[in-house]
Amino acid sequence: MVELLHFSCPPFLIYKDSTITVRLAARGKNSVPPVKIELWCFPNNEPAVVEMKPILTMDRWSIYTGETLLDQSYNKQSYAFRIYFPDGNVKWFTSRKISINEPLTHERFTVNLHESASLWMRDQMFYHIVPDRFASSGISDENFASQMDATDENTMSSRYHGDIKGIISKLDYIVSLGFTGIYLSPVTDSSDILGTRCRDFYRIQQDLGSEDDLIRLIEEIHGRGMKIILDLPVNHVGDDHPYFDTGDLTGCGACRHENSPYRKYFTFRNGKAVVWKDDQHLVKLDYACDDVQKMMYRGDDSVIKHYLKPPFSVDGLKLGAVQMLGANGSAQSNMFYLHEINREAKAVNPECYIVNEHNHDAKPWLCNPIQQEDSALNVCGFYKPMLQYLSGRDYYTGDKIKYSAEDFKNFIERYHSGIPHDKLCSLFNLIGNYDTCRIASMLNGNPQLIRVAIAMMYTWVGVPCIYYGDEIGLTGSKQLSYKPMDWNNRKDVFKKLIVTLSKFRHENKVIIQGSLMITYANGGILVYERCYGRNKTIVIINSGNTVSTVDLTDNLESLKIQQLLADTDSQEKPPVSSKYSIKGSLMMDNIRIMSVLELDKNGKVRIGPTSALIIQS
Repeated sequence: MVELLHFSCPPFLIYKDSTITVRLAARGKNSVPPVKIELWCFPNNEPAVVEMKPILTMDRWSIYTGETLLDQSYNKQSYAFRIYFPDGNVKWFTSRKISINEPLTHERFTVNLHESASLWMRDQMFYHIVPDRFASSGISDENFASQMDATDENTMSSRYHGDIKGIISKLDYIVSLGFTGIYLSPVTDSSDILGTRCRDFYRIQQDLGSEDDLIRLIEEIHGRGMKIILDLPVNHVGDDHPYFDTGDLTGCGACRHENSPYRKYFTFRNGKAVVWKDDQHLVKLDYACDDVQKMMYRGDDSVIKHYLKPPFSVDGLKLGAVQMLGANGSAQSNMFYLHEINREAKAVNPECYIVNEHNHDAKPWLCNPIQQEDSALNVCGFYKPMLQYLSGRDYYTGDKIKYSAEDFKNFIERYHSGIPHDKLCSLFNLIGNYDTCRIASMLNGNPQLIRVAIAMMYTWVGVPCIYYGDEIGLTGSKQLSYKPMDWNNRKDVFKKLIVTLSKFRHENKVIIQGSLMITYANGGILVYERCYGRNKTIVIINSGNTVSTVDLTDNLESLKIQQLLADTDSQEKPPVSSKYSIKGSLMMDNIRIMSVLELDKNGKVRIGPTSALIIQS
C-alpha cells in the first residue's frame, strides 16, 4: 500500500523564479496522518528546513505543501522529507522510499532549475542507420541484401554499397513508421564499415557519397520537420590516419617518426602508442595536447563545430566512447574535457543535443553538479536490466539466471535516484545498436517478447530509438548485428506496433514529460506509471507464461490526488492533456492500449502471458 506519494514534476513540484513549492500526499498508520512533515532542501549544500502545512484531504489521504527559496547560482537542487509519525517513529522519505537513515546526496529527489535548451529532443523518436547497410542508390532493393552471404567475415568487412543517396530515397519510409529523427552512424572517411577508424574527420567516406550528398540529406531531413544526430568517434582515430600513419605513407606520421610534429597528439609507452581497448587499429588521442583540443573542439572549424555549423547544421552529435576520453592515454580529466566539448558545442548551437556513449554507468556524468551531460545512451539504466528481465539470461554470458520484476525494480530505483528529472527525460533509450546483438536474437526470436521490449522502450522515461531492421525482425549476434537491410521482407512483423506507439507517444505528453515510478513488481509482473499534471499512463508488463490479475487500486488513488492538485493549483501551467483518442481497447497482437475507464469498479485488470497493457487516463 502506498503510504507517501510524490513526483518530481507538476503538480507535486513547481518552481518559479526563486521559489520552489513541493507537495506530498501522506497516509499514516490506520489512516491517521503524520504528526509533522518537514521539507529539507539543500541550498549551498546545507539543509534549509521548512515545516509543511496540510492543505487538502481526500479519503484517507492528507496533502501537505512546503515552500522555500532556491539558490539560483546552483542549477542542481535536491530535497527530501522528514516524517514524524503518531507512534513516535521518525523517518525519511526520498527517491529510494522510506528509511530511518538520513539520505545521502544521491538518494534525494533531484531537479534542475534551468532545463537544457535542447528540449526539442524529448519529442523525438529516432531511427538508427548504419549507412553502408541500409539502402543503395546503385543497387536495387531486391538485390541489396542478397549481394553476398551474411557470414561473419562478410558482415564485418565487406561493403554492401549502401550510401547517403540511398538513405534519402528511404526518408518517406522512415517517416511512415512514425520516426521524427535519424541517428546516423559515422560517415567520415574511415577504413572500417562502422566508420570508427577515422582517417579524416572533415571528409565524407567516398563509398557513402560526397559532402554535397550529406548536405542534401540533412536538408531533406529538415525539410520534413525531422532532426538528425551524427555519430563522431572523438576518443580515437584509425591507425591509418595521416597524423599516426602506420603504413608511413606520409613520411612524417607519429607511428614511425619520433620527431613527428604529430607525436604529441598520441601517448606512447615503451615506444608503443596507447590504443583503445587493445584494438591496434584505434589509437587514442591525447586530450592533454593543446593541438588535439584545437582540432577536436576549440578551433573555429574544429571537428565538433564543423558539423554543427552551416552548411551541415546537424541538430545533435553522438560522441563515441567518451567515458574513456582523456589525457595521457587514459581517462584522466575526462569530465573536464567533456565539459569543454559541451561548452564549445553550445557556443555554436545553443540548442544542439549532445548524446554521450556510455556502455556502463552514466550517472557520474549525468549528475555532475558543474556540467551535466545533455544525454547518454541508456545502456546501463534501461537496456541491460530490461533484457535480463525479459529474457531471464545474464547480459554478458547469456546463461540462464533468475532475474525477476523485483530485481528490475530495485535496480531502476537505485539508478534513477539522484538523476534530475529533466535528465531522465533526455536519456537515449535503445533495444539494440551496432555494438549489441539484435533484439530478435537476444530474445530468441520470440515475437511476443520483442513486442513487449518495444512497448517498454516507447513508454519508458527518455527518448526511444529503433535500430534499422528491427522493425522487420532482423537477427544477428554482435558480429552480425549490422547485416544489410532486407527490403524483400514485406512482413508486418513489428511495423504496426511501432507506428501505433509512435502516434501514442507523440500525442501523449505525459510520456514525454512525466516522472516514472515502479509501483508493483512480483515475479514476472511489473507495473510502472508515468505522471505529469493531471494525467497518468499505467503500464503493466507480464513476462511470464500465465494469465495474471493486477490490482491498480493504489494507482487510481494516486491519480485522484494528482488530478485534485492539478485542478486546484492556480500556479500550475495548463495541465498536460492527452490527444490520443481511445475508443475501446486497441489490440496489437500481445500489446493492448486501453482507457482507465475500461477498468472494473474494483480497479483490477487481467493481463495475458508475455504481454504489455498500456492504460491511459
